[in-house]
Amino acid sequence: MKTFTRFAAIAVVSLLGLSLSGQSHRYDSVNRLFRVVPPNGSGVQYVYDENDNLLSSSDLTTPAMPLTLNSARVAPGQARVNLTGVEGANGYRIERRVEGSSRWEIAGTVGEGTLSFVDNALQAGVRYEYRVSATPAGPYTAASLAPLFGTPHVYPAGVVNGASFEQGQAISRGSIISLFGSPLGFTVQGSTLAPFEAAAEAIPLPRTLNGVTVLVGGIEAPLFYVGGQPPTQGADGSLIYNGQINAQVPWEAPEAGLVEVVVRAETTNGILQSEPVDVPLAPVTPAIFTFDFGPGRAAALNVKLRGDDGVINNSVAQPEGAFPGRDSQPAPIGGVITIYCNGLGATNPAARTGENSEDALRRAVAGVKVSIGGVEAPVDFAGLAPQFVGLFQINAFVPAGVVPGPQVPVVIEQNGVRSRSDVTIAVRVP
Repeated sequence: MKTFTRFAAIAVVSLLGLSLSGQSHRYDSVNRLFRVVPPNGSGVQYVYDENDNLLSSSDLTTPAMPLTLNSARVAPGQARVNLTGVEGANGYRIERRVEGSSRWEIAGTVGEGTLSFVDNALQAGVRYEYRVSATPAGPYTAASLAPLFGTPHVYPAGVVNGASFEQGQAISRGSIISLFGSPLGFTVQGSTLAPFEAAAEAIPLPRTLNGVTVLVGGIEAPLFYVGGQPPTQGADGSLIYNGQINAQVPWEAPEAGLVEVVVRAETTNGILQSEPVDVPLAPVTPAIFTFDFGPGRAAALNVKLRGDDGVINNSVAQPEGAFPGRDSQPAPIGGVITIYCNGLGATNPAARTGENSEDALRRAVAGVKVSIGGVEAPVDFAGLAPQFVGLFQINAFVPAGVVPGPQVPVVIEQNGVRSRSDVTIAVRVP
């Protein structure tokens, strides 16, 4: 199962993803030349007009060599290679390699009368080279399959709760989600991809960022963030372009069942759309935001109750010195902490998609239980954090009976659904 990392902050939580499509010909943009070159260096040169129409070609130096006139991605993970037949061939062998690598592998074979081959074994975000030879053995024709930068592809398990980051789990309406794929969050610079970052700058949140839109059940989702990471190299030498989108599930989405999530991108190749990913919805999906992106240190703040309680108001409830430049101190037993969380479901009054709650105090409808160190903690408030979109907060007392320590588990429960058990705060005696 793919492992995701997260770009996030308490105020704006980051999330996205994408797959590459292919361009027909490999040529230089000045002279509009396309050259088919076999291993022995001989070959054929083609001249195209500005619309990629073939104007002229030179004679082949090796007549038995088939011509690969184009190779293009036709769907995520799929490409079509078209070739012309040659006299005396009883079929053709198509080989593939990651561009720049030294290892060719057989992609498939076709018979004498078949001049098109569909390759179904491609990775998103990878440039490939093809070569074709006639059978019985003859010289090769080579061609390159370049990515058509822009077609979104969301990983099958790439839509996750923006706090827990647990794959395969349901999401809930109104909650913050992260989408991962390849190569969302990238723009074309020459023949390469360059990552970009775009973040929402105002509330209500926008439904499009840098030409990217997310549809949840056909409804445009408010966006916090769209961005790409610098490409990494896969085990086979290919470049992997991972991107991330952070979005809010519209409150208008169904409360339960399966919903289709689609990413749409405006590119130089037109408006391109990912294949839909089915994601389960549930009424509540409680999860605590952390500073460690999933498990780890809870995003929880201390609340000062009295002048002599020794609490620094809004200090992080973690060991002292845990965050250079930011106050942090263990939460005192008997004190109050604010836990920032996700997925607490419907509120009263009802929340509005893409907007904050500064106009009204919105409490979670489903009951909320909190345990700290295995001891139930009294809850003073559970609802939307007023100044943010989709972000919930719980104000809870640290109960007597908790064993103090630097890593005390904190768990939220709603309707029998529990948040992950590996999220912690630091606790001290008063």
